[in-house]
Amino acid sequence: MVTRTALANQPDIDIGASSVRPSSCEVIGRSGREGLEPRVMEVLLALIEARGRVLSREALVDACWDGRAVSEDAITRVISKIRRLSEGVAAGDFTIETLPKVGYRLLTATDGRAQGHESLVENLGAALVSSDAKRRGWVFASLAVVLVLGAAALSLEAWRGRIHASAVRSARAVSPAQQPAEFAAADLETRGRAAVFEGTPAQLERGIGYLREATVRAPKDAHAWGALAMAQVLTLKVSAPDERPAIVLRVREAASKALALDRHEGLALAAQVSLEPTFGAWLRKDQALARAEGLGPPDTPALLVQHAQFLAAIGRTREATAILEHAAVVAPLLPWIQAARIQLLVDSQMLDEADRVANRAVSLWPRDPQVWLARFWLKIASGRASDAVDMAANHSAWPDGASVADMGLAADLARAVRDRSAAGADAVLATYRRRLDHGGPDAGGPAIHAALALGRPQVALDFAEHAFVEGSAADSAAPVIEPQRPGEPDTAVLFSAPGRQLWGDPRFAMLMRRTGLVGYWMAKGGPDFCRDPVAVGACLRLGLRPSAG
Repeated sequence: MVTRTALANQPDIDIGASSVRPSSCEVIGRSGREGLEPRVMEVLLALIEARGRVLSREALVDACWDGRAVSEDAITRVISKIRRLSEGVAAGDFTIETLPKVGYRLLTATDGRAQGHESLVENLGAALVSSDAKRRGWVFASLAVVLVLGAAALSLEAWRGRIHASAVRSARAVSPAQQPAEFAAADLETRGRAAVFEGTPAQLERGIGYLREATVRAPKDAHAWGALAMAQVLTLKVSAPDERPAIVLRVREAASKALALDRHEGLALAAQVSLEPTFGAWLRKDQALARAEGLGPPDTPALLVQHAQFLAAIGRTREATAILEHAAVVAPLLPWIQAARIQLLVDSQMLDEADRVANRAVSLWPRDPQVWLARFWLKIASGRASDAVDMAANHSAWPDGASVADMGLAADLARAVRDRSAAGADAVLATYRRRLDHGGPDAGGPAIHAALALGRPQVALDFAEHAFVEGSAADSAAPVIEPQRPGEPDTAVLFSAPGRQLWGDPRFAMLMRRTGLVGYWMAKGGPDFCRDPVAVGACLRLGLRPSAG
């Protein structure tokens, strides 16, 4: 807790080129002198004394208002005055960060978290992305979930090109005090992207706050609006269902503002595509992707990964793999993309290459949930179930956000695969069935994946029918929020290498009709599995040429 300041007895404090003088309630900086109200000075000193730590509103009230009841507007007014100070006589010496629903902190120009734009962005490549620990059942998310995370990801290269170049050039050409608004907006945008890059719910909220403030200070910066739109897309997976419609509206608003300023803004286009449904709206999503890719900058990572996600969902695994390989070249330091690569390489039976990518990824991101998950399934698919058991049993190497229940289920699944235990398989699949019953159709992908790994194709088809037909119909009134909106089934697992167990079954052909995929294939060309001898009969029954695709 910060103690209330006796201003008359406080020594002067130098922050960069500025001098904070509590006894006279003034700040002297590069461009002049500014007097402050005592309350404003008290709050400024409290933030300085916190040394970069976040102070909640409650802490500020306790320290500077003696704990008395204070309106939100009163605190906001004081913070606004300090922020104007940081943009005026003290410009370039410190900044005030607002962390929505958390509090405030003061960062100096020498603080490691307030480094220059170029060095900060270059260092983003080392950032690790934590999974949402609150999301249930993440351990058995299948290919589409990994790809969804990649589609939503704001990659290093995507971020690198989005800093408002004119503001950065202005900041270099003149003193920060001469261009405080532009410098502050560019700084906020960089900080916002860095926070979003961390991937945790708290950092995501913080990053959105920075980006929103950047749009206030630079309302004609299309890149800031696009970054805000895409950052808000990420919150859909970690928000309560009743919050999602409002978030969708905010995404649309930010994306529309970005595109009104620059119709080629890549992140805004990606955000708009992410709101389009995939399941049951295959042609519409295809058209939305084509339009966005035609307008956006070449090799926009968010659009590349969304394209790979879509291709995997419609059964064009080889094309999806090729696009994702290209995305990995464009954005090599993102765990999302590497995890999705591993999964697609496994699905394409390129196991040696999958091992190479997995070993590299785990050396960079040993606790990343998506990397751990992809590696776990690689062990299962390549006949190394004992290694998968060891992974799940090694508590010290569990990924961030892992729950005991999830890791226990992972271990049980791997043991059942290793031991070829019918009783073990039955127990594991019963757990997945309960998760599917209670978790909705988006729990179908993990359940299908597990059934296929255990060699139970009829159970996998049961799960698919539950998720893709019964569950999908029940969820038809859900708001459209994508990447993979809650309740939107994952079809990519059906076209993976283990899915070959299903392709010759008449139930599979019927399921493809009921999902609407056959209509898409008739219009746009067939899936990869039509090239497989096992699926020739199914493709003929569907009216697809075995050589299509």
